[in-house]
Amino acid sequence: MAAKPVAGPGSFSSALYQTQVGTNPAQAYFLVRVLKEAGAPAADVEALGRELLHVYVEQLAGAPAGQLGSVASAIARGKVRSDVLDPQSVGAWQAAFNKSLDIRWPDAEGPVPYFAAMDRSVKPMVQPGVWAFEAANGTIQFMLSLRVVNKTALPLPVQRPDVVWGGEAGTERGGLAFACNWDRPPLPEGRAKTQEVVLLAPGAVSDALVCEAAPMGAYWREHLLSAIADAQKNGARPLWISHELDSLSRLRHMQAAWGGATGPRTEGWHKRLQVSKQEVGRKWAPAEQPLEPPVAKKWALSPHDGWPAAGKKLQLFAGATVLVLLMFGAGRAMLRAGLSMHAVAITSVLVGCGLFAAVMATMDGGGRGYDSHFYLGLVLFSGAVGPMLLSLWALHAIQRRLDAEGITWWQTFYLGWRRALDVTSTTSQAEFWGFFVHCVWWWVLARGCFAPLDRWVGAVLLVPFITLIVRRLMSLTRAEVIGMAITLVCLVLLAVA
Repeated sequence: MAAKPVAGPGSFSSALYQTQVGTNPAQAYFLVRVLKEAGAPAADVEALGRELLHVYVEQLAGAPAGQLGSVASAIARGKVRSDVLDPQSVGAWQAAFNKSLDIRWPDAEGPVPYFAAMDRSVKPMVQPGVWAFEAANGTIQFMLSLRVVNKTALPLPVQRPDVVWGGEAGTERGGLAFACNWDRPPLPEGRAKTQEVVLLAPGAVSDALVCEAAPMGAYWREHLLSAIADAQKNGARPLWISHELDSLSRLRHMQAAWGGATGPRTEGWHKRLQVSKQEVGRKWAPAEQPLEPPVAKKWALSPHDGWPAAGKKLQLFAGATVLVLLMFGAGRAMLRAGLSMHAVAITSVLVGCGLFAAVMATMDGGGRGYDSHFYLGLVLFSGAVGPMLLSLWALHAIQRRLDAEGITWWQTFYLGWRRALDVTSTTSQAEFWGFFVHCVWWWVLARGCFAPLDRWVGAVLLVPFITLIVRRLMSLTRAEVIGMAITLVCLVLLAVA
């Protein structure tokens, strides 16, 4: 039975659980981190990681790559899997790791390895890549300089493996064990744990490794050189031993290397996860392609921000609308009292500046960047005060046209809806602009407060608006058509230039 998401249908969590994992468990491992950041239960996070690791080892051992189903089904299978640290799982991992590596030996004329440059007492042997330090008591400490090649179709984690040479065929019992590490200057303490795990891409060659054995007797001088010569000439293989599953802490390092891989796909997941946390009402659906992030539903029935947040936005929008209408009414009263339009405009700007200053005085600022007073003021003016003053100017301009034609605002609204399907009648400028403002107000209300419901509102408004445009074009005189054509040509030339 597939695992169930913590949230209901349409949520980001639900889309995440329905996402198809694909066929490559290594590429899908970042979903473990996404699942954790999405607030999934810890048992589900552990189960997904366990399932992906088991499938990875199976494919590394030669199993065919098949579809892994959805995240939910992978979690369900992972909950009945054995622990990846049990002896059977560790043995399967060691066998798969051992046959996944090939050795790339250095050239005889190549540069001196870093470890040999730091210790001049280490001398090269006959075989390329073999170095040794001979002590006064006759013991010899061998060192190998080599690189490893990932010969599988999956990325391979390499973290200080061991390699055994010269033992029994198949088991390497009685062989000489070497502990390998990266041949480079030591990393700072804080970075050592996070950067010592390398995900070796398919077919890729690793950085240089230095493999050191414990001091041994002279017997190994000929025996080791013979085994390495056989490997370099005839392709004989040593035994590679991985320590990734030696302990839970080593496993966590490997998981962090897999889960921390970045790219356009993982960045897309994290961006949409953040959007889902900010817009809690947004509805999501799983992507069609495996491992792709969920897509937001464009025709939802609830606001992306949720109804409580939409209610707060509606209060602000209604307050701004009422304030603009009050300023418009006061301006009309001033005009009827005999004042000029210039006086009305100056008064309106002063009121807008006063409103801007009053709001800025209540806002916390004084920081730097986005918290500075300058940025906050820019956002306030461009998002509220500026649009309010422009709306006020548009209302006065359209009102003059309404007065000239002797109709009211209510008549423009009524005629616009009544003639929503009538493309044969004519439309005056006043009727056109009055209904235009009506449509814009409704769309801005839906867009600003109830997105994505603005798509539904826009679809409803689109029919009467297109009809209105058609009727207005049919009402134009020849002089108005010529003037409009000249204006369009000028705008096109400006855009091209």
